[in-house]
Amino acid sequence: MTKYDKILIGFLLCFSAVLFVILNVNNVNSQDRYVSIQVNGKEIKQITLPIDHYDYKIDNKYGHNVVHIHGYSVSITESDCPEKLCMLKGKIDKPGDVIVCLPNKLVVEVKANKQNKDDIDVVNY
Repeated sequence: MTKYDKILIGFLLCFSAVLFVILNVNNVNSQDRYVSIQVNGKEIKQITLPIDHYDYKIDNKYGHNVVHIHGYSVSITESDCPEKLCMLKGKIDKPGDVIVCLPNKLVVEVKANKQNKDDIDVVNY
C-alpha cells in the first residue's frame, strides 16, 4: 500500500465520520415530536414526546398491543400477533420512524410538528 493509498483511506474515513455526525445531529435536534398511533388507517391517539414511562394499551377487534414510551423512544412491548415482528422492530425515536403490526392493523409513527425546510419530503429513485 502506497503513501497515497493511506492518505485516500484516511480522507474517506474522516469524510464518512463528519457526514455521519452531521446527519445524526440534524435528526436529534428535531423538536416538538409526537407519536401517532393508528388502527385500520385512522389515528386513535397522539402522544407528545418526551414522556417518562407510559404504556398505551390497544384492545380492539383486530387484536391486543401495548405501546411503551420512555423519553423519546417508542416500542411495542406486547402483541398477540402470530410472529410478533412489531416487537422485534425495537425502539424508534426519530421523526419518520414507523412500527407496523399488519395482523392487528396498527401503525405507530414518530412525527414532528415542524418540518425543516431543508428536510427531504419525497425520495425518488
